[in-house]
Formats: sequence, C-alpha cells, structure tokens
Amino acid sequence: MNGAPGQAPAAAGPAHGVLELLTLASAYLAKKSVPSPRREADALLAHVLGCDRLHLYLRFEERPKPAEVDRFRELMRRRGEREPLQYLTGKARFLEMELACDARALIPRPETEDLARLAVGLLGDPAGKRCADIGTGTGCLALYLASRGAKVLATDSSAPALQLAAENAARLGLGLRFAQGSLWQALSGEGPFDLIVSNPPYIADHERSGLEPEVSRWEPESALFAGEKGLDVLLPLLDGAAGRLAPGAWLALECGSGQPQALLERVRESGGFKGAGTRKDSFGVERFLVCQRT
Repeated sequence: MNGAPGQAPAAAGPAHGVLELLTLASAYLAKKSVPSPRREADALLAHVLGCDRLHLYLRFEERPKPAEVDRFRELMRRRGEREPLQYLTGKARFLEMELACDARALIPRPETEDLARLAVGLLGDPAGKRCADIGTGTGCLALYLASRGAKVLATDSSAPALQLAAENAARLGLGLRFAQGSLWQALSGEGPFDLIVSNPPYIADHERSGLEPEVSRWEPESALFAGEKGLDVLLPLLDGAAGRLAPGAWLALECGSGQPQALLERVRESGGFKGAGTRKDSFGVERFLVCQRT
C-alpha cells in the first residue's frame, strides 16, 4: 500500500493480509498528520470488512478481496485529505445510540453527550415533558430526550440537516416532530416548553485558522461559526427563551470556552430567570449555561 507523497497508498497486492494492510495504512495516515492513525486505520478497515475492531484483530492473517482493498484504499485517500472518519463510515456514536452522520450536519461531540445527560437530569423524569431542541443537526439531543419519553420538537435552519435527523428518528423508531426555521421562527405557535436545549454555533470567526482540518474543511460552516465573538446565535437564543418556557422550566445551552460568564451577565440583565449558572463538561471546561424560568 505504498504511494507517492501526497497521494493515496497504492493498491495492495493479493499477498497483503489484514495486519500488513493496517501497518501500511497507519504509516500513511501518520505521514498525513491524522490523529491516532492506527485506530483510524482499524476503524476504516473494519468498516470495509463489515466487522468491529475486536473481530478485525481475529482476522489478521485473512487476505481481503481485491474489491475490498480498493475500497479501503479510497477511504484511506479521503481520510488522508482529513475528511472526518464519521463522514467516511456514515455513522457516529452518541451515548448508546448509533446515528447516521454525514456532511449535512455537525458530528456529535462528547461535550454534547454531557449536555444530553445534563438535560435529562434537569427534567428529572423526562416522560411526557415538552422539549425543544434548537439546531438539532443529526438529531442527537432530541433523539436522546425522546428515548427517555419526552415529547420533542426538533428544529433546524438547514433542510438537509433536518432530513438527516428525521432519518435517524425513523431508524431508531422514535417519534419526534420537526420544524424548519431560524431560532425562534421555527417555534412560532409552539410551547410553552419544560426544557429548551441547544448546541448552537459558537465559534468566533477569528478562531477558524486554529481548527483541525476535519472541522474547518469539512463540517458545515453554518453549524460552527457565529460572528466576531461567537455569540451571534447564543445571545438571541438566550433573549428569546424565557417567553417560550413554562414557569420553572429550564434552558440549557452549550457554549464555547469563556462564553458562559458573558451569557450570565445577559441573564442578570434580562430578569426572566430566577436562577442561572454554569456547568462543566467531562473535560473540566465550563461549557454549559443553565437557566430556570421564573
């Protein structure tokens, strides 16, 4: 699987077994500065062979078919161009759910898993509770809440993202409602809600150059960037939330590092909430703003 610099590794011959393919592929990805190259190579070859990583290790002496090698080589080429692994395999894990994932939406992050757990904790027993997920993307937050029995309205300004979320809901057999529109426009005539949750765009425009290529080159810009300070979506979300929440209901927002404190100042000015605070993600970063309606 050797190849010229900057090109995909050359097609392997029939003598190449699984272990040799993985060794050559991980070396290629390392040259392309792909993080965790061996793990990525494992994941892509397991995807091609239709098995998990554990069973891949039990097949080290196996020689994949030429068509499988060709497919693996093409995926390696794309991964070397830093196309995200989740877009190549078409799936992403979110807590106990496996979701379809492609370039229509942002790839779910571990921090958003923390937000999902936080949201369920705020509701106590989510069964029958009215929830809205604004900017649903793959539908990960909405689907997790629905899997706990909540009645969820999922919204997004992007029609392709909303279609992806609907496909995930159908695959998982979860009943959601969907509405297209920007921020509060999609909630016209809806509510009041017991919980509004959102993982909106919150990256400042000037931070673009510091992002990994997987993010800056491949994920949808509309799901990432939000103006000079990264607050162009968060502030309107915060300003309009109180009027859509039932008394005692909750707002939970994912934010960028350093942003929760700026949002707390806005909460204090608004007077629509009786309590507000920040919560840390599992990496110890102050990541979430949580407010309770008066």
